[in-house]
Amino acid sequence: MKIQKFLLVFVTVLMYNSSEFIVDTLESIKEQICQNIELIISVDYATNKTLEICQKWIDENIDRFVATHFLALGVNTGIPANKNRALAKCKRRMVKRYCKRMR
Repeated sequence: MKIQKFLLVFVTVLMYNSSEFIVDTLESIKEQICQNIELIISVDYATNKTLEICQKWIDENIDRFVATHFLALGVNTGIPANKNRALAKCKRRMVKRYCKRMR
């Protein structure tokens, strides 16, 4: 599959106390074939090391992405509000939503 060079892909990562899985998730995004990725990480409150882990990973991989946005809230607003915050950072009008619930 040929990927167009001008294509900009926004990847949103929504989290709530995700310290166990966040590095694997972010590494998977980093390894994608598309080079024009704008990464939006939105943490909806965290009582564990999620914020520290994310910030360290971002600092180590900042050059991989066109831009990286790290949104962190000090209160739990819920999944819909967290998703809307991340989507508000997307600069394009067309957004494809894909949701996969992990069990």
